[in-house]
Amino acid sequence: MHACYFEIKYETGKRERIEVEGERILLGSGAHCDLRLAPEHAAWEHVVLTAEGDGLVARLLARGASATVDGEGFRECRLADGSRIRIGDIELVYHVSAAAAGAKKKKAPSFALLLAGLFVPAVLFVAAHARSSDGFGPPDNVPSPLGDVQSQCQAETREQALALAREKDASAQAKRQRWKFHTRDGVEAVILFEVAAACHAAGGDAEGAAASGLLARAMRAGVLQEFQIYRVRLERALERDDARVALAQIKFLREMLFTKDIEDEYVRWLTIMQRKLEARVSREA
Repeated sequence: MHACYFEIKYETGKRERIEVEGERILLGSGAHCDLRLAPEHAAWEHVVLTAEGDGLVARLLARGASATVDGEGFRECRLADGSRIRIGDIELVYHVSAAAAGAKKKKAPSFALLLAGLFVPAVLFVAAHARSSDGFGPPDNVPSPLGDVQSQCQAETREQALALAREKDASAQAKRQRWKFHTRDGVEAVILFEVAAACHAAGGDAEGAAASGLLARAMRAGVLQEFQIYRVRLERALERDDARVALAQIKFLREMLFTKDIEDEYVRWLTIMQRKLEARVSREA
């Protein structure tokens, strides 16, 4: 089992880190992909990474599409630690996880590994629990996929504020349309609508501010409701011992919590459960 993580850099400047473990890692816009990208950047199944030897080999799947590794086009390419995969305007930097690097040196007894998880970084803690077959319940503290309402507009003049408001409105509308196909877009649409409302207000456009604010509130309520639905479905699937349904809900929840760090207790629990369920589904296949 290959353990690694990717630093994802978006065209907006936003960065994200995602931990992945498996013999096959799929990159694309499909809901089943391990690393899911927006459809305007990636094909349904764009690139597949397969564990071969001590590392990963990247293969381009999508016909007529392109991707690069360290600036070079490829059909098949072996990745090194730090390799940069670019798909559209998105860059994914591949890193071997500390857990995988440590495993090459010495395989510690499971009990000692669990104790070590109290003191080593969260990624090792996740790896230790993922190898255990024993279930455990979710933590009491569950974060919200949305933070405080965005009320600031980063513009110096009224003209800049209105231009930024129109830009954010357009992006928010596009993400709103993709929301049901790309869960993360719902969270981003809320933020964009809220910023648009703030910029309309800063530019003196009360009507635009009201319209964007109304959409922001409706989207916020919808996203929070969707988050609760996924949580309930996950709990019921775990009660029924339905690994496949539970795994699907976990992926949706993790997507909605993409702004949260793995140090968050609930995100760490979701990560551990995902690894457990993936291992179980793989054994049952």
